[in-house]
Amino acid sequence: MEAMGKQQREEVLLRAASDGNLRLLKKMARWMGSGGQGEAAVLAAVEDGEGGRPLHLAAGAGRVEVCRYLVEDLRLDVNQLNCQGHTPLYLSAYFGRAAAATYLLDHGADPLASKLRSPLYGAAMQGLSLYQQASMLLIYPMCQCIHSQFVFLP
Repeated sequence: MEAMGKQQREEVLLRAASDGNLRLLKKMARWMGSGGQGEAAVLAAVEDGEGGRPLHLAAGAGRVEVCRYLVEDLRLDVNQLNCQGHTPLYLSAYFGRAAAATYLLDHGADPLASKLRSPLYGAAMQGLSLYQQASMLLIYPMCQCIHSQFVFLP
């Protein structure tokens, strides 16, 4: 690992988050944070070329165990935005990762935190079936709210 440059280390860390390799993610975060930053600071700051941080990548890939580590152990912001204005919750819905979306909602994710579109909008734009969209609706702890061209009903 010593021979890797900063960019290579960050790429390995981000790939570990996306792949659900929690052991490697922890190892890379510890190693990169050994200069005094700490694991949480490293994982909050590292991002890919599109502003996706480890929590965005893990949520979008449905890696609930990685999400749990980042949210519960390291206390990362569950509503952090990437440079496109999307939250981890939006990405989990966009890619149809219901378990990750449910986990994030259970741990304080705000369905309206995304700057552009709601998570349901993301799911619909991906062409999820009506059944899948209805399933995504059921995970929302909302009664009536109008947002991004959709009405969320109880």
